[in-house]
Amino acid sequence: MQITVYGATGTFGAQLVPQLRERGHTVIAAHRGSGVDTVTGQGVAEAAEGSDVLVDCVNQVTMNAQKAIDFFSRSSRSIAEAAAEQPGTSVAVLSIAFRPEAAESRMMGCYQGKAMQERIFRRLVPDGQLLMFRSAQWFELVDTMTVKAGPLRFVPKMRVQALAVTEADSSHRHRGCPT
Repeated sequence: MQITVYGATGTFGAQLVPQLRERGHTVIAAHRGSGVDTVTGQGVAEAAEGSDVLVDCVNQVTMNAQKAIDFFSRSSRSIAEAAAEQPGTSVAVLSIAFRPEAAESRMMGCYQGKAMQERIFRRLVPDGQLLMFRSAQWFELVDTMTVKAGPLRFVPKMRVQALAVTEADSSHRHRGCPT
């Protein structure tokens, strides 16, 4: 099976790509460094050519709602449009576990972006071809959310029950998913 992973060098994608390859899949590692930019759409359709599954694990860490909504809506749309050009191609989307009211909070811009991402994929990708995975926050994201001042780190005040990326990456296998 050929699988395109968008966000292949990110926190999740960097661990997913080698696992898929170990299972014998052909993996197209799509990321900005390889000329693929899901926000602008550059290289997205080309990276999807011949793939059976497109995996969206791109991310932008921001608490700014407008930036998150813009990023996820543009990125999701370009991947969904690439899938539409490949009849029968499935799309697997990595989202975040959240309650609907969290996406309505002005304090949680990233959740608003992820809610937009989910709406776009549900609207543009047929039900039988869409897999939506919601994960809890990851311990690894702490580094991206901290402000460093010398030896000190300032972390946003928030309540989460985090898990390691490797737990999120492997947990779907226990529910019967083929990858």
